[in-house]
Amino acid sequence: MMPTLIHLMVSSYVDGFLLGMLTLLGALIVQPSSVAALLLQDSPLRLALALFAVGSLFGLGSLASAIWFAGAD
Repeated sequence: MMPTLIHLMVSSYVDGFLLGMLTLLGALIVQPSSVAALLLQDSPLRLALALFAVGSLFGLGSLASAIWFAGAD
């Protein structure tokens, strides 16, 4: 069994990461003629790196928010 703090950190980061990746994918699917979509359609590596970058930003934001709210209790 994972300690509570580690579980909070891992689960909040992973949730934010997945949310960020899905947000970018959704934006690219909804607006395929956007500049970002045109830049990313050439290379799968660019798409993977963009997904990772946006996922990481969302993950860190989610982690920071979770730690902030856990400390407020």
